[in-house]
Amino acid sequence: GIPRSRVYETLERLVTKGYAVTLLAESTGLDGPVEYAPLAANELLAQLEGQFDDTLSVLEAEIENIETAGQPESIWNLQGQSSILDRARAMIDRAQRSVYLVAWADIIGEVQAEMAAAAGRGARIVVISCGEIELAVGAHYSHAFEEHIVCQDDSSINLVVDGAEVLVGETLPADACRAAWSRNAGLVHITEEYIRHEVYVHKIIERLGESAANELREAFAAGLQEVPHNFE
Repeated sequence: GIPRSRVYETLERLVTKGYAVTLLAESTGLDGPVEYAPLAANELLAQLEGQFDDTLSVLEAEIENIETAGQPESIWNLQGQSSILDRARAMIDRAQRSVYLVAWADIIGEVQAEMAAAAGRGARIVVISCGEIELAVGAHYSHAFEEHIVCQDDSSINLVVDGAEVLVGETLPADACRAAWSRNAGLVHITEEYIRHEVYVHKIIERLGESAANELREAFAAGLQEVPHNFE
């Protein structure tokens, strides 16, 4: 049902691209009917790969010659747990020096494989979890004030990678939660300081014992009264 002219037009385009070849029957000579055959699959793939590599090489050289102003430190909004987790995985996949993460155990479980791979590359892993989870890599702490956060319905995630990019936000409700991703130096610094402070509190409790932990929890609860969480 396809017009013959369209068939030949398409075949000629394939020949021009090098994806097909023309064959002449020996008995009919140059003026005889033309037959077409596809390029062998392995030859086609090799040709496409070469073309793609050449294009990438040209692009790489051109990009190096472009002088660009500094990238704007935008803050990108993400919605939905799947989008937030995809960004977290991509961040950890890029990690070379460090991954600092504070999140709930089920969220940490979703990125555990990426953290293991980052640790294999030599990245320093520090995780603070709410809820029980077994981690085989890095330094792992359970949140010291989990009961206060649970009663506030907190589902936050705080992730800093290589001291260069940050992801902060909530992970519930799954379809409507929001988070922000950025390379903004100020936001990176604030989030990293928060995580550092959490580790600092754990070190105090380890040094001073459970009695100090109880006093710190009381102080934390009092602090929530002064500066309460806003969960709407």
